Amino acid sequence: FKELKDKIKENILAEENNKEKKRVEIEILKQLVEKSEFGDLPEILIEHELDKMIAELKGNIEKPDDPTSPKFNDYLESIKKTEEQLRKEFISKAEERTKTALAIREIAIKENIKASKEDIQEETEQMKKAYLGQEQIIKNLESESGQMYIANLLANRKVVEFLKNQSK
Repeated sequence: FKELKDKIKENILAEENNKEKKRVEIEILKQLVEKSEFGDLPEILIEHELDKMIAELKGNIEKPDDPTSPKFNDYLESIKKTEEQLRKEFISKAEERTKTALAIREIAIKENIKASKEDIQEETEQMKKAYLGQEQIIKNLESESGQMYIANLLANRKVVEFLKNQSK
């Protein structure tokens, strides 16, 4: 019983640390965007980010492995909105996310921050374990675009770590 109690305490502390780490990262990125100068953002970048946000929301609602999960259209009906209305509501967040991505990319270029082939391979293997049995996702991870996605993900993490170290 003591082991279980200790494990629960350990998990709670780990979760609190993760929340704090995430809060610090969000604050650093928010300050980065505030201190950066952006011209007019190309409409295509905002539209692309809106597409990603809608896809993320759909992915959180619809679970292909769970036949009882709701459909995205059912969700829209339940909140009494259309996808277009959601997109309009998401515009300011899409602009913020686009600015953050552009600022991170600029730092990655200036500081020559990249993911190594070894890092990409290691992350791919970890992701494949997380999606064990979901062959389409695994195939996507192994594709050229999947590997580019993982490389960008890792480079973004490295930039955030770089920024955290700079702010100490």
